[in-house]
Amino acid sequence: MTLSRFISKSGERCLPFFKILRGENQAWNEDCTKAFQSLKEYLLSPPLLSALVQDEDLFLYLSATDNSVSAVLVREETARQHPIHYISHILHGAEVRYPPLEKLSFALISAARRLRHYFQAHPIKVMMDQPLRRILHSPEISRRLQKWAVELSEFDIDFLPRTVTKSQALADFVAEFTTVELPEPWKKPQPWTLHVDGASGERIQGVGIVLTSPWGIRLQRSGKIHFPVTNNQAEYEALIAGLKFAKGLGARQLYVYSDSKLMVNQLTGSYQTKDEVLKRYFKLAKTLLQQFGQVSLFHIPREMNLLADELAKEESDNALDILFPAFENPQIFDVESNPESWMDDIRHYLQTGELPDDRNKARRLRVKDARYVISQGQLFRRCYSLPLAKCIREEDSKIILEQIHSGDCGTHAAGRNLALQILRQGYYWPSLQRDAKEFSQRCPQCQIYSKIPRQPAGQLHPITSSWPFSM
Repeated sequence: MTLSRFISKSGERCLPFFKILRGENQAWNEDCTKAFQSLKEYLLSPPLLSALVQDEDLFLYLSATDNSVSAVLVREETARQHPIHYISHILHGAEVRYPPLEKLSFALISAARRLRHYFQAHPIKVMMDQPLRRILHSPEISRRLQKWAVELSEFDIDFLPRTVTKSQALADFVAEFTTVELPEPWKKPQPWTLHVDGASGERIQGVGIVLTSPWGIRLQRSGKIHFPVTNNQAEYEALIAGLKFAKGLGARQLYVYSDSKLMVNQLTGSYQTKDEVLKRYFKLAKTLLQQFGQVSLFHIPREMNLLADELAKEESDNALDILFPAFENPQIFDVESNPESWMDDIRHYLQTGELPDDRNKARRLRVKDARYVISQGQLFRRCYSLPLAKCIREEDSKIILEQIHSGDCGTHAAGRNLALQILRQGYYWPSLQRDAKEFSQRCPQCQIYSKIPRQPAGQLHPITSSWPFSM
């Protein structure tokens, strides 16, 4: 409708007309009469639309109801706000079932598509009292929201808290949409299970760890103890190593099972700890246990802990080497400051929302940021058909290239194949393709045993003579 540009929330006001046009019963009813009367009253004193000034900041207000989404683009002049353009969209099909915050995101993407010429020429300030920016940059959003976030990244959009409105037309628009604070859905964390066991003998001393995720994935680790320990000390070494392993994988709720009755009862408070060495183990284990959201310790018979017991007594070349007691493990600190990384600007913008002063640099950063998220303090990149890929510094990329290319399970893949293998393993850095190609070219074994293409450099051409060697 041509008048929709001048009418605030035209979709919501004209909804009775649209329902009649789409339905089988096209009879005029009381709702249509009220809507028509409301339109006439509104058009008797419509707000005057304002002209633009080049490169000035524009403000966007969003509205969402059960059946429609709307937006108004305004400019500010002499401490007053003047509307520039109204847009409205009637929700159809699955759009009606969008959550409230997703409807607001849909209103923003609809405004960006309809008012693309405004969004490309001016910085846009979205005035919101909802965490829309956090929703669009969350690592758990749907594919639809990811697509919208990437589409919006080309524009100079900033999200600001809604302030006092400075025009009656804008006040009416905002008053018609009263947001309701919806509690975020609470998901009960699923527990991880940890089985630990320590072995102490004349022939072998070791630890065994079996960590099972909430999704049924079982992870096994074993370690060799290279210093004299008693059986109880070995049990504590196994527990401490297992807790560090679970914490590194992001476990928050943990069920710990051990066949050491002494250790479990000491940590639960049933037994006292009198041995001086065990006191130091006890203090460290308590500190690690407090770093989890919820931890439960259980004593089980040895028959129910056979796998961890086998790992503790296993002689494997891949076992973790425990050279010092856990409470005496020397800490090595890097006294040099971390060098600058390609991730610093992206991380800073995602955490604070602050852009560089350089306009071109800020525009490039906005285009990039929609593809990155921060989860548990780590920067990840969204991939098209793969899970989130962990962003890696350039100095750490050499280790990953070496392990995947020529490690224990390396296939000496080269070029694009090597880069895809690294992506499937969950790692990313900007120069991944180039580094993978250069690394394979410097590999001596690849240069010796790789296939040499013997096809001619030029294209093959048919000969004109039917007898090749005839004169």
